Order: sequence, then C-alpha cells, then structure tokens
Amino acid sequence: MADETTIKLDLTIAGRKFPVELAPDEQAAMIDLVDHVNESVVAFQTAYPSKDKLDCVIMAFLKEHSDILNAHRSGSAEILHDISTLELLLDKVS
Repeated sequence: MADETTIKLDLTIAGRKFPVELAPDEQAAMIDLVDHVNESVVAFQTAYPSKDKLDCVIMAFLKEHSDILNAHRSGSAEILHDISTLELLLDKVS
C-alpha cells in the first residue's frame, strides 16, 4: 500500500506504537477510533485495577467490537463506519 496516496502514521494504543499506512480520507476516522479505544482501556484499568494492561486492551477491543455488532444489527451508519475503520486498523497492524 506504500505509494503517494498513503499517509504513514504511528498510532499509539495503550502506550504502544503501531505503524500504519492509510489513505488520507481514513486518517481522521482512524485517529478517532484509536482515541476511543484508549479511553476504554483507561476505563477498564480504573474499573479492574488488578488486571494487567493487555487484559484491559483486549476488553476494550471486545467492547468496541460488541458495540459495533450491536449497531450493525440496528443499522446505525456511524457505527457501520466505525466497523470499517476498526477492520482497517486491524488489517494495518497485523
């Protein structure tokens, strides 16, 4: 995907950087998604202080995925967009 139509970013999730390449029109949505996941990680760390950071990251992604599935069932356009963005993020970091 590395060509003149992509942007290279380092996205930080739970303090770890993940290099990704995105189309320019995907950048804002990806940053919003990462911000949302990081907020969920902090919330899980607060709610479950005995859990390690990886557990909280996994719970945050499970929550995000569950929210996406529920919205998909209801047909929410905003959440459907988040589904695409989350899938894109997962593709880029794998």
